[in-house]
Amino acid sequence: MNNREDKMTQIPKKIKIAGHIFSVIYPFEFEPELNQCGKLCNTENKIFIAGSNEGKKYAQSQVWAILIHEIIHQIGKISQTTELWENEETVERIASAVLDILISNEWLKV
Repeated sequence: MNNREDKMTQIPKKIKIAGHIFSVIYPFEFEPELNQCGKLCNTENKIFIAGSNEGKKYAQSQVWAILIHEIIHQIGKISQTTELWENEETVERIASAVLDILISNEWLKV
């Protein structure tokens, strides 16, 4: 690992969301035709995150954005907030804002 990687916050292998422990599968290789970078499987308590797209590795900040996006989906599912479960645009906007807060306040190193 280089010096920059030593300072980055690593993607967790497990995360607890509302009392449920989810395994984070990263990096995960999705089928190319799916054009997918993340997936929440709440029946198996797993979050899948792609490590790359079309052979290009995602930046660490992008990987965190994907993880936060999937966490927000689960919050929507648990809270029965349809907008957070079904509306990708809304979830993406919230995930971007949360990521910015975490990075700007230096709570997350990417």
